[in-house]
Parts: sequence; C-alpha cells; structure tokens
Amino acid sequence: MFKRAIYPAIFILLCLIGFIASYALAEEYYYRDLPKVAEGAPALFHRLSAQACGAQDSFFSCATVSRSPYAALFGVPLAVYGLFYYLAVLWMACAFAFLPDALRRPAAAALFWVTLLGVIEATALLIVTLAAVKALCPLCVATYVLNLLLFVAAVRHLFRHRIHPLRPFPPSEAEPALATGPARIAAALALVVIVGAAAGVSREANAYLQQSKTRFIAANKEKEIRSAVEAFSRQKPEPIAFDTLQVHGPADAPVTIIEVSDFLCPYCAHAAGLMDRLVAANPDKINVRFVNLPLDTACNRFMRRPLHRGSCDLAIGAVCAAEQGRLDAYQRSAFALHKKQPAPEDLRSVVLAAGLSEETFLQCLRRPESVRLLQDQIEQAGRYGITSTPTVFINGKRYQGRLSLEALQQIVDMETQAAETKKP
Repeated sequence: MFKRAIYPAIFILLCLIGFIASYALAEEYYYRDLPKVAEGAPALFHRLSAQACGAQDSFFSCATVSRSPYAALFGVPLAVYGLFYYLAVLWMACAFAFLPDALRRPAAAALFWVTLLGVIEATALLIVTLAAVKALCPLCVATYVLNLLLFVAAVRHLFRHRIHPLRPFPPSEAEPALATGPARIAAALALVVIVGAAAGVSREANAYLQQSKTRFIAANKEKEIRSAVEAFSRQKPEPIAFDTLQVHGPADAPVTIIEVSDFLCPYCAHAAGLMDRLVAANPDKINVRFVNLPLDTACNRFMRRPLHRGSCDLAIGAVCAAEQGRLDAYQRSAFALHKKQPAPEDLRSVVLAAGLSEETFLQCLRRPESVRLLQDQIEQAGRYGITSTPTVFINGKRYQGRLSLEALQQIVDMETQAAETKKP
C-alpha cells in the first residue's frame, strides 16, 4: 500500500508547490504596483515573491516579465493558467491513488501526456522570455523546473511498470475495466469533472485577485493621496531642464508639469488622460510639457532590453506632430493604438487621425534635427536617472506614488497658492 501511494504523493507534493508559486506570480501580476509588505496589503505570499522575484530592473526580475505583453493571454495572466494546470494534475494524481489496478495503467499514460504538455509550455515560455523580454522571472523558472520534475516522475513510472504511453495495455492482456461502455463513459466524465473543477477554481482565484486589488485601492485611496501630497511637499525643486514639447496651457502658468512618457506604456496612457482632465479643470493654472522616453533599444541606449518595440517610431512622430502644432491630437491617437508592436501602417493611421499633413510629417521624419531632438530628450532623461514611465515633475519636484486626479489637484492648488503668496 505504501509503494502504491508513493507515485501519487510525489505528484501531489510537486503540484502543491507549483500552485503556491503560480498564485504568488498571479499576485505579482495584479499587485505589482501595490505595497505588498505594508499592513493590510492584499498579497498572501509577499515574502515569497520578495525573496524569489529579484530586483526590479535586473535580468532576474518577476516585475519585468509581468509587465511584458507576454505575461497574459486573452487578458488572463499566465500564472492563472498555471493554477489550472497544477490543480488538474493534482486531482488526477489523487484519483490515481484510489483507482483499481486495471485503471492505473491508462491513468499513468494520461498523466504522461498532460505533464508532457506542461514541459512543452514551459520550454516555449522560457524561449519567449529570453528572446523577446530578455529577462527571467525566478519564480517562473521554478515552475518550469516543477513541470520537468512532474514529467520525469511520469516517465519513470511508465518505465518501471513497462507501460507504453500510446498502448498502456499489452496486447496479451484484456481490458476488463474499460471493456464496457459505462466504464468508458465514467472515466471520461471523471476527466471532464477534474478539468471543469480546476478551471472553475482558477477562474474564481483570478476574480478574487482582481476584486482584492480594487478593494485595496478603494480602502487606501485617501491614505495614498495624503501620502503622495506629503511626499511632494517635503521635496525641494530640482533644476530640471528638458527639451520639452508643449501640449497644454499658457507658458506663464503658475504650475508647470513635465510628463516623461512612452506611447506604448499603458500607464502613460492613463497619465495622459489624467493630464487632460487636470488641464480642463484648471485651464489658466497649468502648463503641461511632454518629454519622449521610448523604452526601446532601437533609440534608447540606456535600455538593456526592449520593453516596447516600436515606441521609438511613435516618439519621433511626436516631435514632428509638435512641429505642426498637433501634438495634443497625435498624443491621443497614439495612445489609442493599444498595440504591442505597431507596424508602419499604424503610424500612418495615427498621423491621419491626428489631422497632420502626411507630406510635411514625412519630411520632418527624415530631417536629422528631429532625430537629434528625440535623442536629446532621451539623454536628458538618462542624466536625471529616469528609467521608467510615466515620470511626472511638478514645478521641479518629482511626483511619487500612484498618479490620481485627486492628488494632482491638491498639489496644483498648493503650488498655485504658493505662487500667489510670492507675488508682490
């Protein structure tokens, strides 16, 4: 009886470890911009991810991989698919432990094929992260190793019991347990129940993570705003000097906002929307200036790996749009692309949607001065140690924390009042 339980026990142990690692990765995906260690933080396995996920900007970094476009499929993080996989294999192994001897051979063959799919998936993800993201997630690598160990355990069991994965029964043996139609139907139904239950639990886990993030943000909104405003007020202005592209507001406005952005960054799109609303509410108080920082090695020498391929083309396009006085419209059109890697025809659609003269735009793209201006902005960002987008400066002070309209409005009011008190 003990030997009979060893094989399922190995599978169950490996799957439990894989489930915890996958759940921690799902937390990393959803909670990457939330405090994980603070009191009341939603992450259950924050200590595991803090120890195993590596530094933010290093080669071994869960954060870098989770921010890549390859971290999700159909809007669901790959870690949730990992939860489904480990649950399905775990319950198959539990069923295997209680199966009669006549059914253990085909069940072992089924586990072989399922774990083989897990190895294929792990190999594909490893290749993608190395080739496209150029970073490795240590926790992801741990799940790849677990997938391999599950496959090795399945192969070893088949080898020891001389089970062929395509023909689990030797030709000389009858198949009494599977000979009847009801037995076959029962086995198929059991498999459907296992897969359905694993999918249901994974879906609920995904929904819980989304809801807990929303609840945490809502519960800590006032605290977060107060913290951002207080951190801003304690700063001293920096002598910021960018070759900026003006977007909104009068040049003599009491509040100058410098927005360092990348057109393929979803958080930058959110920040741009906030700036539009902020300017609309304070038309005479704010001057917003835009700075290009494409996170792509094609034009940014400070990038070790390309995070947003194609963002350099959109960035040089912003320079030419500003020349025609249509940067505002170009910005909205570019952020509306929502493409992982825009093609040349996408850039053309942005130009047309922004109402730019295509001929003048193309002439601008070919001029060395346009390229030089973009490079100057990238060099200036590197000089100030800016490595991520969006980065926002308000009157020379760097905004810290999550961007919110409420916090920005409080800072604008505070800076406007300070400017008025300085007037003679």
